[in-house]
Amino acid sequence: MTRSSTGRPQQGLKGNLFLLSSRITYHNPALSDIAARSRITEDFVKTRRGNFKASVHVEVSDRHSGELCAVLEGAYVIKADTR
Repeated sequence: MTRSSTGRPQQGLKGNLFLLSSRITYHNPALSDIAARSRITEDFVKTRRGNFKASVHVEVSDRHSGELCAVLEGAYVIKADTR
């Protein structure tokens, strides 16, 4: 089993990646460099149409103050290769 750089098993999915939906909530302005922290909230699961869907949550903080600047949430779909 192959693992990604994060140590998670790779699923070997092939196809085109599409952004299904996204939302950004702004909390504070970033007045210096920023740091982002992401996590997968729903790993790729098979849909009824045979594609794969995943959800991601990203928090962006000001590196100097540590204040939360923004939260991004997105749902992605891999349209499966049918060849």
